[in-house]
Amino acid sequence: MTPTSDPKRITAETVKAAVRDAKEGGQYDLTDPQCPGLQLRVRGGAVTWAVRARLFGTQRRWIVGGPEIKPDIARDRAGEVKGWCRRDQDPKRLVTQFVTGISIAHQLRVSGERPPPSWCWQQAVDKFMEHIKDHRTTGTYDDYARTLGGKRRLDPAKRHAMVPELKRFAGRPVSAISREEIAECIAEVCKRAHRLGAHLKSVLGSMWSFLGDDAVRRETSVPANLLLRLRTPEKPNIVVEQSPANIVSLFENDREDLRRDIPPPLAMGRAVAIARSSKNGHRLVDPAGLDCRHDHEARDQAVLIARQIAMDVPA
Repeated sequence: MTPTSDPKRITAETVKAAVRDAKEGGQYDLTDPQCPGLQLRVRGGAVTWAVRARLFGTQRRWIVGGPEIKPDIARDRAGEVKGWCRRDQDPKRLVTQFVTGISIAHQLRVSGERPPPSWCWQQAVDKFMEHIKDHRTTGTYDDYARTLGGKRRLDPAKRHAMVPELKRFAGRPVSAISREEIAECIAEVCKRAHRLGAHLKSVLGSMWSFLGDDAVRRETSVPANLLLRLRTPEKPNIVVEQSPANIVSLFENDREDLRRDIPPPLAMGRAVAIARSSKNGHRLVDPAGLDCRHDHEARDQAVLIARQIAMDVPA
C-alpha cells in the first residue's frame, strides 16, 4: 500500500487495518486531519504513532506509542509534545514516559541531573487556594480548602485537615508527582467513600490544570493536561441478599383476623352466594341452608367482602 493523504479521521478500525497491513508487509503513513503533525506509521511490520514538530529550528519526529494506544490518547500525547517544543523544551523524557511508563521525576533521579524548579506540595496548595480565592466563590474556597488542607478563610493562621490519603504527597515537589500516583490515591479514597473520591478527583483536576498553566509552568515544571481524561473508578454495585428465613420470620406468630385477612376459598364461596341472594332480594341463606341472620360469621363476611364484589358478580 502506498502513502496516502486521505483526510478521513483515524479511528480504532483504521488502526486494526494498519496492523493487518503491517503483517502483510505494507508500508505507508496516515496523517491525522484532527491533529496536525500526528501520523500512524506502518513500517517494517510494526505500527506506531509518531508526531512531527519543530524544536530549536529543526523538524523532528518522536514515537509516542504503538497500535495499543487509542487515537484520542495519541492526539493528546501529540499535543503535549508540540506544546513542549513551542516552549523550547526537549520532550525526550516526556516521550520516554509515554512509551515506558517511567515518570519524568524518576528519570531525573536516575540520571543524577538537577531536578527542574518546582513547588512543594504545601506551597502548591497555597498558591492554588489563592487563585481560587480570587476567582471563585467563598463556598468553593471552603470546599477545596477542606479537601486539600488549605488555610481557613476566616482564620488564615489555621488550616483545615486534608483528606488522609493526600498525606503521601506532603513535602514532595509537585513536578515529581505522577499521574499514576494521583490515580492510585483517588482509587483508595473511592474504596472508602466513592462520592468523596469522585469529588477529590474533580478538585485535583482543577489544581493540576492551574499548576500546568503556561503562566506558572516555569515555576512548577508540571506538564500541561497531566490529568486529562483521568477517570473516577466505577462505583461498586452493592447487592444486599435477603435470606428466606428473614421473610418467613415476618409471618411467625401471625394470628388470623377474619376482618382483615383474605378468607379461605370455602368462605369466599359462601360470601358470593350470600351476595347473590342479597342482590336479588332473597333472604340471606348460605349454600348449606343455614339462616345467615343468626350466623354472625357469615354475616360479617358478607358485610366486609360481599359488598365489594357484589356489583361484579353475575346474577
